[in-house]
Amino acid sequence: MYVFFKLAMANILSNMTVPLTGLFSVAFLGHLKDIEHLTAVTLTLTIFDSIFYGFSFLRMGTTGLTAQATGQEDEEMQQLILLRNGLMALTLGFGLLIFQIPLEDLGFHFLHTTPEVEAIGRHYFEIRILAIPASFLNSVAIGWLLGRGMSNTVLGVTAVGNLTKIGLDYVFIVHLGWASVGAGWSVVTSQYLTVVLSLILSFWEFSIGEIPVLVAKIIDRQ
Repeated sequence: MYVFFKLAMANILSNMTVPLTGLFSVAFLGHLKDIEHLTAVTLTLTIFDSIFYGFSFLRMGTTGLTAQATGQEDEEMQQLILLRNGLMALTLGFGLLIFQIPLEDLGFHFLHTTPEVEAIGRHYFEIRILAIPASFLNSVAIGWLLGRGMSNTVLGVTAVGNLTKIGLDYVFIVHLGWASVGAGWSVVTSQYLTVVLSLILSFWEFSIGEIPVLVAKIIDRQ
């Protein structure tokens, strides 16, 4: 019961910190003279919220499958789940990058705003979407770590990622004056740094020689 509670709290806290870090971006943008940047970023984030909601199965599915394999003490299956779902996340992420133009047009079709705000929002969208592959892959890595019961590790990775984003928000938005462009690049940079950390911790127990063998097994099962 304690283990279940600990994992549930780690999952809840890691999810809660995402909107909290967004408040810092809003606060920094809100102190700019041009309110259009804040408006554009806020509206554009609704598009990304819809995307992440639609692909939330990457994290939840990985957590469930990994927890089952962990309970069965099947180390190889745990590793296969991480590799297979990680490859799926990258495929979906880069797939969205390929179709980013129609996705952008569709999203802004439903956002009724001024031409100036839309232009700023589109620019932010084109930067922010570059983080999608890293975000999807990070969802899998975090879900995998949770499935293995590594709640403290998840909280640590989440804290590092969020603090990095807040620091970059300040540097890009306030110090360099990049406004909404800075908000976009802070997300992209922090997401790729976070996924590198997540993957290092996830692959920590892997043997380098095991990875090609596991990849071959994934291909054979297709």
